[in-house]
Amino acid sequence: MKILLVEPGLSEFDVMEGIVGQVEPLGLETVAAGVTANHEVRIVDLKIEPEALEPCLESFAPDVVAVGSVSANLHLAKDVLHRAKAFDARIRTVIGGHHVSFLPSDASDRYIDVVVMGEADDSFREVVEALEGHRDLRDVRGIAINCDSRQHLTPERPEMVDIERLPWPARHLVAGYRGRYFQRGYPSTATICTSRGCTNRCRFCTRWRMAKGTYRMRSAQSVAAEVAQLPDDLVDFIDDNAVADVPRIMDLCELLARTGVRKHFKMYGRADTIVRHPEMVSDLVGIGLKFMLVGFESVDQVRLEGYSKGIRLSDNNSAIGILRDQGVRIIGYFVVAPDFDEADFDRLGDYVERNGITDPVFTILTPLPGSLFYEDVRAQLARPGDYRTLDFFHPVLPTKLPLDLFYDRFIGLYRRAYPLDGRLPPGTPESVLVAVREATAKMYERLELLKTHGF
Repeated sequence: MKILLVEPGLSEFDVMEGIVGQVEPLGLETVAAGVTANHEVRIVDLKIEPEALEPCLESFAPDVVAVGSVSANLHLAKDVLHRAKAFDARIRTVIGGHHVSFLPSDASDRYIDVVVMGEADDSFREVVEALEGHRDLRDVRGIAINCDSRQHLTPERPEMVDIERLPWPARHLVAGYRGRYFQRGYPSTATICTSRGCTNRCRFCTRWRMAKGTYRMRSAQSVAAEVAQLPDDLVDFIDDNAVADVPRIMDLCELLARTGVRKHFKMYGRADTIVRHPEMVSDLVGIGLKFMLVGFESVDQVRLEGYSKGIRLSDNNSAIGILRDQGVRIIGYFVVAPDFDEADFDRLGDYVERNGITDPVFTILTPLPGSLFYEDVRAQLARPGDYRTLDFFHPVLPTKLPLDLFYDRFIGLYRRAYPLDGRLPPGTPESVLVAVREATAKMYERLELLKTHGF
């Protein structure tokens, strides 16, 4: 069969993508790897080629068109399938991803044939095999089938225990886009996933619930082998917590050092893990760690406890010192709650500046479907069923401050953290200075547009 996997285009509300970075569609590459042996597969990335869908439908004539989705781009993913079905009603359309895994009824539209819920590696392959063999889709576990204005859910599929057996992502399918994927000044980047699930239970997060509370890892040997064959300068570990198993990370460091693999790395790590294992940070720096993404979330202990983060503010403070001493750039994530007052904004901005956090990311507390937080507040949502603004940059719950002032203070956090001069060190090439100024100005422009969306 001919299978077309589509990365939906940029949301009209997107703030960061295409400015801070543009990442490869790893989810599609991963799903593709399970079907490329027996089928002809293509990936089209509409974030890079916005007008490419219809020409690809015309030239490739796929039997199956599939997309992934999160809440904020659900409308874009569904639009892809609507256009595919309008182009040729014989095309079988499939959607997967976080949002529809929790709310499959949101994809019960007549132009969508199958909803894949949860991890799609085996489910999608079995769907394709059933379609090719004209077999009953109801025998495939973990999917929803839209038929005759009804949606039929098949039995739940257990989470895959052995993720080591999975083939590596089919990155060759995006070879034509390779020069367009970048992050934080690196013109050539790759993403890699070395574990699934999370050991923690944050109330605002869906990832641990998506994995049904499990945490599964690939071996250090498997990860080192995949990293070694990547041609890119920066490798981004997109695991929910890449360093959760410290012995595995230490083994990975040893393997990469022994084989002479020289890359730069970006990873996510919890503050308490960093504090307990500063030697791990040192070893990671030794093999090329440049960025550590840490979910600090709040500068207030009470709020941290309310998020069920399981982190003390003192852990955050100590982790910042360890990373800063090792020369690691800190991508610090902070949550701006709707009940922030002006003093809260001041405290957050002061904390970031005082601690020299180089790459802060400020996000608005967002109730994602599937999270415990969503279950708590869904009745309070301003526009239930309209998920476009569940993007971490729009307040979708009532704010304590007047909305215009809330936006001004939120945008002010970014203006304070990312001045147009970039705060770059002396001797920075003029071309880099110009690029940073242009990117920062573009980010300001998109942030200001948040206030005009009418939400």
